Amino acid sequence: MGGVLCAGFERHFWLARFLGAAVFLVGAAVGHVREILVNRNLSPGNAGAILWTDLVIPGVALLLYFTY
Repeated sequence: MGGVLCAGFERHFWLARFLGAAVFLVGAAVGHVREILVNRNLSPGNAGAILWTDLVIPGVALLLYFTY
């Protein structure tokens, strides 16, 4: 729903949406790294592409926001 609202609001609303998603995804990445270090959980659902997307998507989203 927030993504649909972004079409009609100013840039500050976009930034709020990006920051909310970034905080969630970086927090998830911290959880994945903790699982890797503490429990040696190297399953593909924890240490694979999911971990990398949790780190890359917030950076790309904020980069796109600031270049727009």
